[in-house]
Amino acid sequence: MTILGRHTDAVIVEHEKTAIDCIDYMKNQRAGSATFIPLDTIQVKPIPERLRNFVKGARLAIDCIEYDPSVERALQHVCGNAMICDTMAIARDICYEKAQGVKGESPSFSRFKAYDRCYTRRNCHS
Repeated sequence: MTILGRHTDAVIVEHEKTAIDCIDYMKNQRAGSATFIPLDTIQVKPIPERLRNFVKGARLAIDCIEYDPSVERALQHVCGNAMICDTMAIARDICYEKAQGVKGESPSFSRFKAYDRCYTRRNCHS
């Protein structure tokens, strides 16, 4: 899923110390690198509820992903307020019309990708 971007292969850990220990181990073993998301220190901005029904045919990406509730903070951090739209016309409408005047709450467009439909087991279409 492109919404996850560079976090697609990130490792979610409960504590920052676990992430530091893993990084040290990987460094000592010359085992490559990995991105870690520690749940105890991750900074998460609350998602404005008004974005959940922002425009018909668009939904928050986090609402289209099935995940264990224990990793919700990590997914909120990674997805932010990115949206999935049914068509490019809806995406353009949000990007160029609806986002005006929604300072601080407008959806993420830098990671934006329009999909014909949302591919999950859960029906996430409006």
